[in-house]
Amino acid sequence: MLKRLRTTQAADIVVSSTVDALDEVALVEIAPGEAVMLQPRGLVGIIHKAGQRPNIRSHWRVGTLHAWLTLQLRYLAFEGPVTLIVKGCRGVRLESASNGRTISQDATLGFSTNAMYATVRADPFIPYLRGRQSLFHDKFNGQDAYYLYEEVPRNARPDGQRRNPLEVLVDASLKAFGI
Repeated sequence: MLKRLRTTQAADIVVSSTVDALDEVALVEIAPGEAVMLQPRGLVGIIHKAGQRPNIRSHWRVGTLHAWLTLQLRYLAFEGPVTLIVKGCRGVRLESASNGRTISQDATLGFSTNAMYATVRADPFIPYLRGRQSLFHDKFNGQDAYYLYEEVPRNARPDGQRRNPLEVLVDASLKAFGI
């Protein structure tokens, strides 16, 4: 559902949100030989040179308990050279995973393919029952590895407002298929 723009000469392009004032965009450059796993919900656009189309691979993880518990059955890997345009609520951050870090699973946008990625249960359990926090967090670690996340998870609701059960079901289904 991305629009293709082609130019034969240098051009300035402005990318900004016209729907949500809290959305901010960032450019993520992927060097040749590197790859990034990215959740499609954060992808706004792809910039590449003519004749150097990026390699995009779909990875299905149907055979693991981890994938079913987190409903993350599909990942997209983008191989460089390419520049990704990524959006996030209140900004997008790229941080090193060398010291290890645990973040809300709702905030995760992507990670380098050399990152050690795991899912851990959030503590404590009561905020999850009240709908204030997700049940799982993503944990990243690894030398020369990084992860990408949005400042404020898109579906975080500071007032603890409950979501429509149908909306939750649709969101979970789309998440499972990497949409």
